[in-house]
This record gives sequence, structure tokens and C-alpha cells, in this order.
Amino acid sequence: MRLNRQTGIFLAVLVLVIGAALFLLNAPASAPDLPQTSGEVTDIFGDTKLTDIHTLTITDNTSNLSATFKQDAQGVWTQENSEQSLRQSELDSALGDLLRVRASDSFTAQDLAPYGLDAPKYTVTLSGDNVSFTLRLGSNNPAATRTYALVGDDNSTVYLLNGVSQLNRVTAFLLNPPVVVVVPTAAPSLETAGILFAGLAPSELVKLTLEDTQAQATLTLVRGEGGAWQVDPVSTGAVQDAATDTLLVDAMLSTLQFLSAVDVLKGVDAATVGLDTPRYTLRAERGDGYAYTLAVGANDVSGARAYVRIFDLPNVAVVNVADIEALTRFIGNPPYQRAEATPESTP
Repeated sequence: MRLNRQTGIFLAVLVLVIGAALFLLNAPASAPDLPQTSGEVTDIFGDTKLTDIHTLTITDNTSNLSATFKQDAQGVWTQENSEQSLRQSELDSALGDLLRVRASDSFTAQDLAPYGLDAPKYTVTLSGDNVSFTLRLGSNNPAATRTYALVGDDNSTVYLLNGVSQLNRVTAFLLNPPVVVVVPTAAPSLETAGILFAGLAPSELVKLTLEDTQAQATLTLVRGEGGAWQVDPVSTGAVQDAATDTLLVDAMLSTLQFLSAVDVLKGVDAATVGLDTPRYTLRAERGDGYAYTLAVGANDVSGARAYVRIFDLPNVAVVNVADIEALTRFIGNPPYQRAEATPESTP
């Protein structure tokens, strides 16, 4: 088959284009002008411990916003110009993580702009017992796994810090300090069946008092300094050094936390359901002085349910007697640890 002249010219041009493309693809690329890195891990904070740091200052250089946190002699963190309480464990945790940040590499650069360090976004300063550190934070590397930073007064050595999330956690305190959020206790109500003490958290309770008004017996449990529950010997007339079974107490508190009404009665005369002179009264106190109260009246005609009143609300709740017995069974019989009986040997 013979090719006409135009077809031949076209094929020749095509061959030249393909050849040029192959040449360009195989030609060695010119190396970018990259800084020479040290390849060494640098311990920015040395052997500094969390207990050495007593001041943290974070500054957003672009908006001139700044926040300073200080720790007093008792180890309590506060924020300057703020009366809000801080979550101490959150600050300690964030600072502890920050002190473990290392520079995985470093290099010298005359032009700091490519790394966001000609005008660093944040300045973080730590100071305390004979120690002082300043970090000026720029951009993250292209993979967003490290942050470019200047340390101290050095304006030429760029460090690549390997703790992006740890740095972000600390700088976030500038706009969102770890304040203690106080959620007000909702006004109690008893309109429908369900859990009686919504929001009750056993971990917040510090004292529990149960009274059997008919038997004139009382059981008081208090939370000790270590967080463990103890039977108050004064209220029970019990032995001072008897050990409390915390598992039994936890089970009782769980019953109280999820105590539920199977029905709610409105407009009921207290005397008709035994609540004019309650059989039992219960008071569970939180550390802030707030108390959950429960008065237990008579049982219904079936004997399986009891009438109760929470706080001083007018409506009456109907609960299962088994739940009330789980709460009151230790009155007169404190939840002490029982010694296991040694089984007798058999012939």
C-alpha cells in the first residue's frame, strides 16, 4: 500500500513529536533548591518537668490576642483577667503533652516566608522554676505532620516539630480556655412516670442518710478523702474501724440513680398514702450542698408498690417496693464487709 505525500508528512511530524516527548520525560529533572537538614532529633525542652512550669502564655500575632495562665503555690491554675475556674487536669495534660514534643529535624534558612515564620501565627511561652521557653509557630509541612517553628531568639534555625496535635491543643486555649462548665441543676418536676432523680450522678455524692422513722434507726454513709464510702459510726452506734463493703454501697447508689416511677398521682391527700408521716426518709447530698430527698409512705393494696414523694413536689410517685427495700435494707444492718465463713471439713 502506497502513502500519499500528505500522509507521509503527517507521520514524520508525529514521530518527531513523540521523540521530543520521550526525550523530555527521560531527561533528568533539575533538583529544587531545598535547604540542607540536620537529620537530628532535638529535645526542645530538655529534661524540664511539668512541675517546673508555672506560667503559660499564648499569643495570636495576627490578631494581637493573648491569654496567660498561672499556677499558684498550691498548684492551682488560673487565667489572668478571668474569674472562671479552670479544669486543672486539662491544663496539666496539655502541658505535659507539649513538653514531650520534639524537633525531628532542623535547617538554616535566610528566607522564612515559605515556612510561615516571617510573621509567625502563634507565640507560646512557658516559664517557671529557672526555665523559660519560647516557640514561634509557623505553617505545617505539606503533609501536615510537622510544624515549622523558631525556638527562643534564634531567627535562622527552623525546627520541624513533630507534635501538630499537641501544639493545636495548647493554642486552642487562646479562644477556648479549659473552664469548668457549671450546668445548673434543672428544677425538679414530677409530671410523668420515669426516672425520679434526673441528672443524679453517684460520683458527685458525698453523704447519704437513710432513716427508718418507725424503728427510729438511721444509717449515714460519708465519702472519705480517698473517695471510698464509709459508715458513719456516730449515727449507727457501730464500731469505728469496721470496713465498709463498697460494692454494696455502689449497688445501693445505682438503685437510687435509676429509681423510677411506674405511675404518677396528682391531687392525692398525703395522709391517704402514708406520706403525712413517712415510713422512710432519704437524703443524698452533693459536694456543692445540693440534696436529693425521698420520702416513702405506705404500700398500695397489692403490696408490690409504694407511694413516694421527691423533694417537696405535690405529686406522688408510685415505685416498686423491691427498689425501696434495696435502699433501706441496710438500716440497722450497715453494709460492712462480712468475713467469709470457713466451711467445715467433711469426714
